[in-house]
Amino acid sequence: MRKLAALTGTVALAAALTACSSSSSSSNAAPTTKSGTETLTATVGGKTAAHMLASNSNAPLAFPKLALTGPVTTSVSPFTLGGPSTGKATFKTPAGNFVVTHSSGNKGGGKAVWTRSGNVCTFHQVFTKGTYVVDGAKSTGKFAGATGRGTFTVSAVAAMNLLHGQTKCTAKGTGNPMASGTAITFQASGPLTVKQ
Repeated sequence: MRKLAALTGTVALAAALTACSSSSSSSNAAPTTKSGTETLTATVGGKTAAHMLASNSNAPLAFPKLALTGPVTTSVSPFTLGGPSTGKATFKTPAGNFVVTHSSGNKGGGKAVWTRSGNVCTFHQVFTKGTYVVDGAKSTGKFAGATGRGTFTVSAVAAMNLLHGQTKCTAKGTGNPMASGTAITFQASGPLTVKQ
């Protein structure tokens, strides 16, 4: 009877150890991931955007907010975009640092597209565009270990009056941008996989 009781105890202990080892092995399982398209958008408009365009300054662009949506949804307020056309960029968000290596494929800006309605000329132009690769090793928080790549653009749309005596919409044939209908936009998007 004692041998049976001892054997029962041993089986119970073995079962308990098996349960512990199986639960610990499940906690060591590979982390799950979440994938989708991560989109970053920042827009400044009105008088502020009109002043930025009229000043022809190379100062960093200042936006009231950068919104990130996708596998990680967060935002940064305010947000400043500037620095070299190639290299590392760090987006410091409440969810962690999102670090990318980027290259600019159009440093000089694209050609402006003009339209005219009466004496008002409107232009749309992509100032710069390029690609980026996520640096998961240097990213932190929810972005730590992330992988992905994508494209980005900085563009503007502005309305301005045609100068007296001018008949064509050009940079020289128009006045300064008007606040109404003027905006500068930074947008980036691409597939992103993050660890959960």
